[in-house]
Amino acid sequence: MRGEVDFTKLDGDDPGNSAIKAKYNVTGYPRLVFTDKTGTALLNHRGAPSTAEDFKALINKYK
Repeated sequence: MRGEVDFTKLDGDDPGNSAIKAKYNVTGYPRLVFTDKTGTALLNHRGAPSTAEDFKALINKYK
């Protein structure tokens, strides 16, 4: 259903997460990746939003 948002935090230093790091080309931290239900990246951004309002705007853009 469009509009739902699930958050997942991954430990980039955990070897068990190497496949997902490779899939989304994670080379530095922080990394913000928004995906659709199939795992296709809609946004893959190095860095983090500077304010809570910027983060909310990104969520609203991609949900």
